[in-house]
Amino acid sequence: MTVRLAGARAPGHADGAPAAGSGSGAAAAELPGGLPAELPGLDVATGMRFVAYKPDLYRRTAARFRERYAEGPAELDRLIAAGERDAAHRWAHSLKNLAGTLGAEPLREHAYALERALKPPTEAAPHDTAMPEVDTAALAAELGRVLESLARLPAAPGAAADAGAAADANGGTAARARTGA
Repeated sequence: MTVRLAGARAPGHADGAPAAGSGSGAAAAELPGGLPAELPGLDVATGMRFVAYKPDLYRRTAARFRERYAEGPAELDRLIAAGERDAAHRWAHSLKNLAGTLGAEPLREHAYALERALKPPTEAAPHDTAMPEVDTAALAAELGRVLESLARLPAAPGAAADAGAAADANGGTAARARTGA
């Protein structure tokens, strides 16, 4: 039985129609700045909502994410092996937040589960200091998928032309310096 609240609408549209990228089977739409609405592991449209529909901010956030988590969960594995529970908890917490911001919901869910597992001891259970057994395989696989998708994000429109112009300008300056012009 399906219960629908009075006045409830499907996410995305006032008329209740599903939004682009909501699994309706429609072809993925393109967002402002030439970003695709979806990539494997990413609902870019959701991520764009979290960055106020600013494609440059989404790209910068994606680039920082790729830099921070480029080694996959190797840093997490190191922290767990060293018994650094608080640091591992912070790593999982940061991953959860950034994944959510980018629209990587499956990764956010894996990171949230890990964050809960690594939660530091509380006053109610102050002696629960042993590092819990955590399986990071699913998180590692999803992180890899998201990193691959982020690597495929298209450059900002005009970025290639801007880079070419900068290279020409630098090359021209270097050529003038060599010739003494």
